[in-house]
Amino acid sequence: MSSVSTPFGTFSPVFGGTIPARIWHDFMVVAMEGLPLIDFPGTPVIEWPTEPVPKVVGKEQAEGVRILGEAGFRAIVKLVPSLEKEGLIVAQSPAAGSEATLGTGVTIEVSNGKAPKVKIPEVVGLNEAQATQALNKAGFIVSVVYEKTNNESEGGIVFAVAPGEGTKAPEGATVTISVYEYKKKTEPTPTPEPSPSPTPPPRARPAPPPPARPPRGGAAGGGGGGGPPQPSRPPVFTC
Repeated sequence: MSSVSTPFGTFSPVFGGTIPARIWHDFMVVAMEGLPLIDFPGTPVIEWPTEPVPKVVGKEQAEGVRILGEAGFRAIVKLVPSLEKEGLIVAQSPAAGSEATLGTGVTIEVSNGKAPKVKIPEVVGLNEAQATQALNKAGFIVSVVYEKTNNESEGGIVFAVAPGEGTKAPEGATVTISVYEYKKKTEPTPTPEPSPSPTPPPRARPAPPPPARPPRGGAAGGGGGGGPPQPSRPPVFTC
C-alpha cells in the first residue's frame, strides 16, 4: 500500500493499528457517551454428560478397547510388566463403576507377560529371621547357606546376599543369603576308668579227714576189747 495523507499525518503503509485505530477510538468516545458501563458476560458453564465406566480388567486388550468405545470412552493403552498372560488388562483408571465424562480417556494397563523386577532390599547385618522377612515381603523366595564362625557375636548374622543388594530381580526369584553359624566348643567328657574288680575272700581249706578207726573186736578166740592195739615188745634172748 502507498502512502496516505490524512489530517493526522502521512502514513505509509497503513495498518489497522494506525489510522483505523484512531478513527475507531474517536468515534466510540462520542457514540458511548452517557451510556452505563456493563461487564462482560461470564463464561458459560457447560455440563457434559457422564456415564459409569465399564469394567474391562481381566479382558483381552482388543475386547477392552471395544467395550470402552461402545460406552462412549476413549481407551489409553499402557503396557506394564506382569506375571499375567501377555495382552491381558490388569488394571484400569478410572475404576469400573465410577462416573466419568463421556469422551474422556480411560487408562488400561496391559500385561507384557514379563515378571516385574523388584529391587533387592538391604539385609546384610540383619539376623536370619529379619532378612528372610524383608525379602519375602519384597516378593522373593529365600535360600540360606551357612558358614561357620568362631566369633559368638556373628552367629546368625547375614554377611552376604546374591544377587547383591540394590540390584533388581524378577518378582518370585530366589535370593540366597549367607549366614554365620556359631557353635560353642564343648570340652570332651573324660571317659571314667573302670573300677577294679573286688578281691574274692580266701577260701577255707577243707579239714583233714579223721584217722581211720580199727574195726570193733580182737583176733579170733580172743576176748573183746575195743582199745587201740598195744605195741608188741621185742623178744629177750639169754645165753
